[in-house]
Amino acid sequence: MKKFLLKLIIVTSLTWLASPVFADWTDIEEISISKSRPLFDRTNRVYVVNVQIQNDSDEDIQGPLRMLVKNATIGVTGEDGLSESGAPYFVVSEASLPAGQSVSVKTTFEPNRARLAFDAVIQKADPNVAIYAEAEGGSAGTLLFKGNAFSVIEGDPSFVTINETDTNAPTDDARVIELEVAFPDAGEYTLYARVRVGPNTVEDDSFFLPT
Repeated sequence: MKKFLLKLIIVTSLTWLASPVFADWTDIEEISISKSRPLFDRTNRVYVVNVQIQNDSDEDIQGPLRMLVKNATIGVTGEDGLSESGAPYFVVSEASLPAGQSVSVKTTFEPNRARLAFDAVIQKADPNVAIYAEAEGGSAGTLLFKGNAFSVIEGDPSFVTINETDTNAPTDDARVIELEVAFPDAGEYTLYARVRVGPNTVEDDSFFLPT
């Protein structure tokens, strides 16, 4: 997971919610999944289950693809990473899964004599799903610094607002917010800012985003 530091300088009075957009993961439905019997790997001391994933649709499923392991009765080991919700996952393919074709994913579990059962959920990266990084800290964002000119208004949603309008260029960090945004992978991302302005419309809608 990559992290990006976003520094915002607020010039006039407004309420602010930052919403960087990056690829989210969505479940794939038009597939069939079969699992092999668990086999014990004595060399690596893990249980191995091969999961066969077949594309049942008439179109290629574009990657990258991953398989989440959920509700496992035995601990997962050797996973490629953890999902945003903390579920272990194994990479299926960085490319596509052609229509009618299948791929096998090796999953590994801790050596435990308990009965092994788990659910496999296949996901693909969807670049059109937005994830919010909230300026007050939340979702993919962590508020690292908030200048003393700001207040956080709690509610649904909560938001950051500046206390007084000042159209002059900032001379200190009182009107600066530093927000750390966590991205799942390196790459190019588009930043959208959702801003709720004050009652004076065009006089209440300015902020400066340094590069």
